[in-house]
Amino acid sequence: MDPVVLTWADEAPEECLNWCLAKAPDMAETITEQVMQVWGNDAPEDAFTWIIKQKNSPLALRAASAAMGAWLGDSKTELKDINAWITRLPAGPVRDLCFEQLSYALNAAFPVQALTAAQKIHDKQMMNQAVRQNWLEWRKRDPFNARQWLNQNPNVEKIVYSTGEGQE
Repeated sequence: MDPVVLTWADEAPEECLNWCLAKAPDMAETITEQVMQVWGNDAPEDAFTWIIKQKNSPLALRAASAAMGAWLGDSKTELKDINAWITRLPAGPVRDLCFEQLSYALNAAFPVQALTAAQKIHDKQMMNQAVRQNWLEWRKRDPFNARQWLNQNPNVEKIVYSTGEGQE
């Protein structure tokens, strides 16, 4: 991103984003992602206020992905606080995307919490994919505990084995 625009995005991200989208609609996706990476790191709740106003448009989903990625990657906010915040989002594609990204961020250190976050996704296909992927990653690192947890959660076991990928 141009250094002037980057500075503007850091100082007044909503104004910068709205102006850039009006002046360069052909670059909407790129501009939105870049501004949201800054805004999502600096003031994620404000970034998501803008995103929610976009009514689950394709641009809103790209913006949510970039903002959540920045928030989860560089934030000092604890993951449990991000989880609580996501829970308060209105149900829909943006919220599902946020739970999906949170689940992947939690997986390495907190696999059970990752699977819990993945199960909060309302879109069945997205939820199944996130649950399956999180469990398979956990199984690679810790097969005994992953299997033990799965045995105690038959609803998840059905998801994991629904495509045959989880077969041991």
